[in-house]
Amino acid sequence: MLQSSEDASNVEAVIDEGGNGVIPVEQLPRKYPPGTHLRVHVEGPIGAQRRPIEGALPGLPELSWEDFEAASRFAIEDAEAANRFR
Repeated sequence: MLQSSEDASNVEAVIDEGGNGVIPVEQLPRKYPPGTHLRVHVEGPIGAQRRPIEGALPGLPELSWEDFEAASRFAIEDAEAANRFR
C-alpha cells in the first residue's frame, strides 16, 4: 500500500525478479516526477513466508569425526587431481 501525506490513495506494487517493487503508473493518483520519494507500507506476514532450515534435510546420517576427516581428505585429493588436468 502506498500512502501519500497529501492523500490516502492506495496502490498495489508487484515485486519483480530482481526484488524491486514495481507500481504501474496508471495506479498512481497523479504523475510523480522522477526521483520522487514515496513511503511504502508493507502489509501481511512477510516473515511467515520463510521457513527455518533446521530439520530441512531429514534422513541424513550421523557422521563421526573420523568420517568427516576421511571425506575432507577425499575432497582435497579430488581437487588436487582436477588441478593436475588443467
